[in-house]
Amino acid sequence: MRRIARFAQRHPHMAIMLSASPVHSNFQLKQMDFNLPNGKPN
Repeated sequence: MRRIARFAQRHPHMAIMLSASPVHSNFQLKQMDFNLPNGKPN
């Protein structure tokens, strides 16, 4: 988490929100720009 904190300090104009969810992201809602899935693919 130190790298995320350092990034946030260097780029205060960017909003960073982390969420751990088993549900796939819906980019059509325009709530996020990036998704990093974790786990084994189906």
